[in-house]
Amino acid sequence: MTAPQDSVRIQDVVINDDFWTPGVTRNREVTIEYQYDQPEESGTLENFHRVVKGKTGGFQGCGFRTVRTG
Repeated sequence: MTAPQDSVRIQDVVINDDFWTPGVTRNREVTIEYQYDQPEESGTLENFHRVVKGKTGGFQGCGFRTVRTG
């Protein structure tokens, strides 16, 4: 695969069409805000505060597991 000959700065990219614009707008106005609210509402954010303070136990919110293969 070859590298592109000309690059465009992300600041110079404008998406304005009937296909992409509704999704981009929804992500900006709803999805991104929602995803930042969830760790606080579920208690997951408090887990990070507890770790910073050196506390253990009292886990809250969603759990994430490390899956080992092989």
